[in-house]
Amino acid sequence: MTLRTGSRLLLFALASLGPMAPSRARDDAPALFPEGYLDADALDARLRELAEAHPDAVRLRSIATSGEGRDVWLVTLGEEPGEDPKDRPPAVLIVANLEADHVVGSQVALGLVERLAGEDGGDEAMREFLDDHTLYVVPRLNPDGADRLFEEPRRALHTNLSPTDEDRDARADEDGPDDLDDDGLILRMRAKDEDATLVPDDDDPRILRPAEAAEGERPAYSEYDEGTDEDGDGTLNEDPEGGVNLNRNWPHDWTELTDAAGFSPAGEPEVFGLIRFCYDHPEIAAVWTFTLHDSLRTEPKKPGTTLADADLPYFVELSKAYRKLIAPPKPEAEADGEAEPDADDEPAEDPETPEEPAPIVDGDDPLAAVPEAMRDRVIEAFEGLPAEEQDRLLDEFNEASPLGRARMLAQFLARIGAGEGAGEGETAEAGEEEEEEEDEAEPRPSPGGGPAPAASSALGATTDGAMSEWAYHQFGAVAVASSLWPEPSLPEPAEGESKPPADGEARWLYWNDEVMGGRAFVPFDEVEHPTLGTVEVGGWLPGVRVNPPIGEVEAITEVQRRFLADLVGRLASLAIVDAKAEAKGAGVFEVTARVENPGSFPTALAQGVTTRQAPPVLVRPRLGEARLLAGPTLDRIDALEGSGGSREYRWLILAPDGVDSIELEASCPRAGRVVETIELP
Repeated sequence: MTLRTGSRLLLFALASLGPMAPSRARDDAPALFPEGYLDADALDARLRELAEAHPDAVRLRSIATSGEGRDVWLVTLGEEPGEDPKDRPPAVLIVANLEADHVVGSQVALGLVERLAGEDGGDEAMREFLDDHTLYVVPRLNPDGADRLFEEPRRALHTNLSPTDEDRDARADEDGPDDLDDDGLILRMRAKDEDATLVPDDDDPRILRPAEAAEGERPAYSEYDEGTDEDGDGTLNEDPEGGVNLNRNWPHDWTELTDAAGFSPAGEPEVFGLIRFCYDHPEIAAVWTFTLHDSLRTEPKKPGTTLADADLPYFVELSKAYRKLIAPPKPEAEADGEAEPDADDEPAEDPETPEEPAPIVDGDDPLAAVPEAMRDRVIEAFEGLPAEEQDRLLDEFNEASPLGRARMLAQFLARIGAGEGAGEGETAEAGEEEEEEEDEAEPRPSPGGGPAPAASSALGATTDGAMSEWAYHQFGAVAVASSLWPEPSLPEPAEGESKPPADGEARWLYWNDEVMGGRAFVPFDEVEHPTLGTVEVGGWLPGVRVNPPIGEVEAITEVQRRFLADLVGRLASLAIVDAKAEAKGAGVFEVTARVENPGSFPTALAQGVTTRQAPPVLVRPRLGEARLLAGPTLDRIDALEGSGGSREYRWLILAPDGVDSIELEASCPRAGRVVETIELP
């Protein structure tokens, strides 16, 4: 297949953008969560399949057993870690699906494992990284809770299933939500009762908001999870099944006397198993979590961030790199300098920023980037277009940036993938639904979904007891968190059409109506309740505001792969330079050398030095039969600054006849180990 022919076929992706605005009655709406996502059994099977197919690249082990007896799997890629920590290469740890409903994290983590294992031909930069580094991946820390998103009645939850007596009546989990209308879903319930505080929104009655007493509004509704008062204490659903949020159970800023945080920090078996693994592997230099919390989409600033002053610039640069990857293509007029950017727009591209990664659509067969099960549909749809339309689309595609091509492809696959049952190799990026009961900020009511998510990101999710916070503050590692899909993916409106709402519930409902064909939100319908009389049941389907259509996961995974390549390229490393020996007579030699860190990050963050959890750099001469006369036998460097930070050394040694060389060694678990042989003249 020629490049031009392949691009013609692939370019049909553009036909679904812009001019073809989505309609309310869509037969081709994208697949709706959980379609295409993997439950616990399917994920286990896929991981075992990868380990068997790539025994030299993928190693699988269980680091914990969940409350329901499921394995918490850890995947190891790259160089085989040795038993002795001193012999292990530096490592990066990725952890996903800490919150039960954030299943997209598992799909993206699995997609990264598949790519790095060679399922899609591999990645040269990452293969080089894995030659002398290790990548650890925990695709699903919360297997018990995640499976509730697949089992009927389906309901959304953040926690695992550890029994919790939330109403302090000496019984656990005895009064949870109920499926009143037997539709296999636990949704939201509106009741006109004496506790009412809410009114329907004037613009969209699906949205409930607080009544404005000053404007004469009378409260009409209370809103609850769908269910009854099963223990007869006068309160609805106050003691549901589960549990502990595994992203609030870590021993940093752990919240005491909060059910979702657990009885004690690291008290859940899943968290305890992972924290033990981390402390057993001091070579872990960076920790990246896929969670409802996001630390990369907004640049950290002071006041506000708890990052050490010396560490802040490094995290600012990581945020810039990530935001560049997820930023939509600039409008043509702006790119040509004809439009002034708004104050809130992304900052201008830094001329020192690394050049854009190579396109994922490349080579002799551009269709290689299209999932095999969908290629015939892509070809058929594109060939059905007029020749002049094919030429126009081809030109636009060839002019697009590599990342723009990836986005075009992803949006098209999401569009034509409805009802097809995406295969195991297809993954999607997740959205964000925030229902943190203990958030201090007053939540805005949402239609059937509890407190509304933050307008444009997952930053509303609490960081108390979060793994990424522990990994930085207590473990001393570079630590970041990504929410993956914090807002719905919307096409640009056609010429003459109004723009979608900027944020909030209205934007999500626009996505439901115009992109998803109305299938993500169940209209409220009357149901008879045993104690409240006639109530209305409806709202968002469980998980749809956290997990995107499966067809979008491929593009999301690609963005994370590129950021991973950027992240590992910044990590500290060690080099011994300018090493030489000079004879002083009578078998005495002066040896000089400089130990340097070519990486961008220091060998230890300032926070890691403060807590003494970041291991130091150790420098020592290995003399064999020679004898040290002057100079350190072992030097400890708490932190070697990045971008060429160095320390110079000088030794005097006495070498007997027959000794013609010595060695210098510099090592740090999180920066690697180098040995330089110095010939004695």
